Amino acid sequence: MAALKCSTAVVEGGGTTLSSNHNQVDASRRYIAPMFMLGLVLIHPVREIAEACRAAGVPLLIDASQSIAHIPINVREIACDYLVFSGHKIYGPGGTGVLYVNHQRLECLRPLLLGGSMVKEVHPHNFVLNDIPYRFEAGSPNIEGVIGLGAALTYCSRLGHERNRRLR
Repeated sequence: MAALKCSTAVVEGGGTTLSSNHNQVDASRRYIAPMFMLGLVLIHPVREIAEACRAAGVPLLIDASQSIAHIPINVREIACDYLVFSGHKIYGPGGTGVLYVNHQRLECLRPLLLGGSMVKEVHPHNFVLNDIPYRFEAGSPNIEGVIGLGAALTYCSRLGHERNRRLR
């Protein structure tokens, strides 16, 4: 197994800068994974980071857990490859969350393990994966959790991100 190398661009004051992120975005990176927001203090320039990643051909995964309840997020405007957040960070049930994957990346993904309805056909020496999204859904889905997460997203959307930011 290959060793995983991680690097972080940290500058004085504890934050990252756009210039340091640009310097680190090159084809040698497997992917770039910044947080959208650090606490309620630092908001990273994810659109600019996304542009640098696209120019270098490096996939971008944005961790929106800290920002999802406080900043409106549009994955199409950001043009990221992946975006993740935990459900409890937007007042949803524990054990829920979201993984957004853009369509170009989604077609290339393969499940790590198989089970449930993930396989469409089985042959003596190979198998055919089910269609998306079923190929990624092993076992019983957390239906109650997802309904609760949907309600939390609707609540925050109706409340408004600006008002929600003031509540913290």
